[in-house]
Amino acid sequence: MTRINQTVCQQRTNSPKGTVHKLNSGLSSLLAHPSQKGLLDSTLVVVSTEFGRKAEVNPNKARDHHPDGFTYLMAGAGLKAVQIYGSTTKDGKHADENVLDVTDFNAPIAWRPGSDPGFEENSTSGRPFGLDNKGKARKELFGLVSSTDSGKPNP
Repeated sequence: MTRINQTVCQQRTNSPKGTVHKLNSGLSSLLAHPSQKGLLDSTLVVVSTEFGRKAEVNPNKARDHHPDGFTYLMAGAGLKAVQIYGSTTKDGKHADENVLDVTDFNAPIAWRPGSDPGFEENSTSGRPFGLDNKGKARKELFGLVSSTDSGKPNP
């Protein structure tokens, strides 16, 4: 597993210019390399944020945290290409269709590479930490039709 931290669009205040370009160029490179090497089918690439952002602009000309509407990107590892999963209400205030809880988002990150999503580890303080935190992998994102599917994408 490789983790890259990049502050791209912090919109509590005016965000710096060029940050979206950094994401676009970095992400395209991150996807191109394993694709060219024939490794993208066995590599799961995830782009996520700590919070979604509200549709309304606040008095600081920025957007506040929005726990009910996130945008995530996942690519590779047998995912069906170019799909949108879930939606918010028309005003963007509430999750609406195919609601995906954060725990349900985390579950396929563990499941798809072959880890047991139910695996639980204790932190150094003894607090239990589950990979999926009881979330369920939405296997339909990978072209699978039921929970009994093996995890191999359908042709």
